[in-house]
Amino acid sequence: MVDLSIYKTPQEILKSIGQNVKKRRKELGYTQQDMAKKAGVKLPTYRRFEQTGNISLKSLVWIAISLGFSKDMENLFSEKRYKRVEDILNDSER
Repeated sequence: MVDLSIYKTPQEILKSIGQNVKKRRKELGYTQQDMAKKAGVKLPTYRRFEQTGNISLKSLVWIAISLGFSKDMENLFSEKRYKRVEDILNDSER
């Protein structure tokens, strides 16, 4: 049986993304207003995003671009997942 307690809820993941963006914004010395303007989103929308993680995917992509993380967004879900060692070995032989 799988232990589901090790997984975060969707809301926890969203909040974590918002907090990570907040950290990057502060590292770059941007205010929330600066980020909202750079990303082309309204300031209340941006503030809510940092607090809750809730935002449209399109706005999240613009925020990622503004912070220099466009490749991370583009590569989301692109990594192949392996279930068995044999799958890795078979894939490397191709």
